[in-house]
Amino acid sequence: CPGGEIGRRKGLKIPRWQHRAGSSPAPGTIFLCVNKRFIPICVKNLIMSYMSWFVTAKKLKIKIEGKTMESEIWMSFQASRGANATLFLGIIISIWVAARFSSVMVEKDAPVLGRVLASVFALTVLLFSWEMTTNIMNQWIVHANALAGLGDQASDIAKGFSAQYGGDYATMPNPIGIAFLVSGFLIAFLPLWMSNKK
Repeated sequence: CPGGEIGRRKGLKIPRWQHRAGSSPAPGTIFLCVNKRFIPICVKNLIMSYMSWFVTAKKLKIKIEGKTMESEIWMSFQASRGANATLFLGIIISIWVAARFSSVMVEKDAPVLGRVLASVFALTVLLFSWEMTTNIMNQWIVHANALAGLGDQASDIAKGFSAQYGGDYATMPNPIGIAFLVSGFLIAFLPLWMSNKK
């Protein structure tokens, strides 16, 4: 039966004629209550909702990736600072060793060959320190350029850092670094060849 009855109990009921149907459709009724404009509007709203969600998700993903990339750049910079500090300490020790060798050569009145070897060592320390100091500067420039590459996703601190230290790669130390290295070389080199008048 359309209403779901099994048929045996239908005879126990007193059929009554109803003038109109209720709000619910009669059992067994098959109908299509769809407005012709309903489907296009639903499809349009569905597409717009999906596009809005996609754009929002994409922006959120870019924002998250930008913050993640900035954190990774700062972590890399922190790691390089530790290595650079150790390297700079090695440069200072190398200059001290060169100056110490020079002092011993002068005290022992070493022959010309010994003075030449000490001079070559001092010059090697200068060249090595020059190269390493340049590399240390380039570490700052590399990270500053990487932060600048984040664009609008970078924080204010990252933008300030990139503006101050970003740019082209260095080919030599800055003037302060040059003065430090050259003075260290002269401290080790000049006593070897200057006459010591007593």
